[in-house]
Amino acid sequence: MNKSTIIMRNTSLLIAFVLAGLSTHACAGRDRYLLLDSRIIESTDNVKLSVGVVRKDRNNPLFKEDKPCEPRFDNPYCSVIYDRQARLCSFNFTTNAAMKDSPKKIKRIDLTKIPSPQVLPGDENNHYRDPTAIYHDGVFRLFFTVNQPRDNNRYMASFLGTTTSRDLVNWTPVKLLTPENPTLNYSSPGNIIRYNGQWFICFQTYPIPGLKGFVGDQTARLFIMRSKDLENWSEPELLKVKGPDVPREQMGRMIDPYLIKDKDEPGKWWCFYKQNGVSMSYSYDLETWRYFGRQKAGENSCVLVLGDRYYLIHSPGRDGMGLMSSGDLKNWEPVVEENIRLGYKVWLWAMARLTAGFVLDLKEDPRVGKYLMFYHGTESDKPHEHIGICSLGIAWSDDLINWNWPKKPEREEKSGKAIFDGRTLDGWYPVPKESASDWTVRDGTIVGHGSADRLSYLVWKDENLTDFELKLRYRLPGKGNTGVEIRSKPDLTGKRPFEGYHADLGHVGIGPNILGAWDFHFAKRKEYPCPRGTRLTIDEEGKPHSSSIPGAVTLADIRPHQWNDVHIIANGNHFRFFINGKLASEFTDNAKSGRLDYGAIGLQIHDKDMRVEFKDIYLKKLETKETLPPFTGFCAE
Repeated sequence: MNKSTIIMRNTSLLIAFVLAGLSTHACAGRDRYLLLDSRIIESTDNVKLSVGVVRKDRNNPLFKEDKPCEPRFDNPYCSVIYDRQARLCSFNFTTNAAMKDSPKKIKRIDLTKIPSPQVLPGDENNHYRDPTAIYHDGVFRLFFTVNQPRDNNRYMASFLGTTTSRDLVNWTPVKLLTPENPTLNYSSPGNIIRYNGQWFICFQTYPIPGLKGFVGDQTARLFIMRSKDLENWSEPELLKVKGPDVPREQMGRMIDPYLIKDKDEPGKWWCFYKQNGVSMSYSYDLETWRYFGRQKAGENSCVLVLGDRYYLIHSPGRDGMGLMSSGDLKNWEPVVEENIRLGYKVWLWAMARLTAGFVLDLKEDPRVGKYLMFYHGTESDKPHEHIGICSLGIAWSDDLINWNWPKKPEREEKSGKAIFDGRTLDGWYPVPKESASDWTVRDGTIVGHGSADRLSYLVWKDENLTDFELKLRYRLPGKGNTGVEIRSKPDLTGKRPFEGYHADLGHVGIGPNILGAWDFHFAKRKEYPCPRGTRLTIDEEGKPHSSSIPGAVTLADIRPHQWNDVHIIANGNHFRFFINGKLASEFTDNAKSGRLDYGAIGLQIHDKDMRVEFKDIYLKKLETKETLPPFTGFCAE
């Protein structure tokens, strides 16, 4: 069995198929090779042709739809595999009549064999970020940034690295493609394209002048390298995307390039890059560029052409990828309202940051049949996000919106409704009103900063909550005391602004085991302790009965100054408080009088000059049997 490769040179000719006895076509007697647009080829083997946009042709009985990789095109004489990203096609063929009825089956990649969403785990010495990928000749090739700490984490040396796999399970050792040079620090590969018989990879520099810092300075620029085999690469060449007349020193800081062909105009290329949003320039030879414009979006652009639209995957923050689309590169609209977060909430290796999603379009490749996403996660962003250990992960999708990954639970727990949109404080109000400036939104996070010696709360608008589950993530960057109020209502005695049940998330030396404790803010009742690790029952007479919780959360389970997960369940008179998946404390309130059956949820700032952060806040209401009187609210006059 012979193998031929069809290589893209321009868009005037199309994919060839080996045919025999095609009597229905007017030119069938001249040759056994036919292009999908019905043109005849005058060669018989080792053929090199151009791959362009596949067109419909009513005279071609083999071609009915713009889907060249569907099984209908795997005929007894030719099995065609189309590399959509590289615009390259390969086929195996035979003229043995005995094989006419048994075409070779294409082996499919088994995604269920991938053991973990982490395909390339980082460690203290090697941090892997900003992936891109290509699938060619049955080989997956990952290209990415390799960060290596230097001089006791004083600065970061960056390289372009690569690894390969045939099954997405077994990967070769990482190979560095660029030398160590902190004044350049080559990094952040965008994608790999095929042009004029060569492969091109685009990337950026992250210069560290003075060998101090992590994010590069204003001299960061875009570059490309060339290769004939995806193994050996040329010296980097500057991409002058602002135009041939703009000197390098005047181009401005630019990062995260991505190259793609125009969906309508043959021979036209686009470069997307991060500069004042996502900027766009175009070229007809990858050398002379013209600036086009920019779009408000995040970092790490990845652009797909699907049908008559462009789809932009980008990283607007720390917690996932955004997706928007456009038909003309001028008018963009969001495809998803919330970021694509994958397993961000539960992956410890990505608890500080999940970003840089690169999507490899293999939806119509019969060996994969999915969109594959590669991305990186950071387990900690202290002392700086670019110094935390980063790992590369994988996920896949049929529609770019709903994603799966290795070991994903068959039935994900429904966390409820998001009550924080990541951008505004809509639905929340401050208590007291004069503390409004204490609460802001930054990078998808609610930030509370104490401005005075007073308690300050951010209260959710639903003030008659009874039974519910509340999930959120919190972080105390420094010292401080915070918590979550539930079933809270105004304290008419004036003892406090309100009374309610309080889940403690910090302390100021008021006693042991406060972090993870239940605290009680009662107007008239006695307030018993329920410290971390305690199960408390208050009987009908209001007397306490305590016991220890086996396997309760400990301080070792709680990540200081990092993100931690909180889960609170209020069900009738039974209340449970979890931190990072472990029960911290619980209580049952059987008191006949003074029990709190409904009220509001509030986030707390306890002290002046402290800072606390909250995000990923979800509320799920549980069924409540009795009807409760309406709550007039904290803001009632």
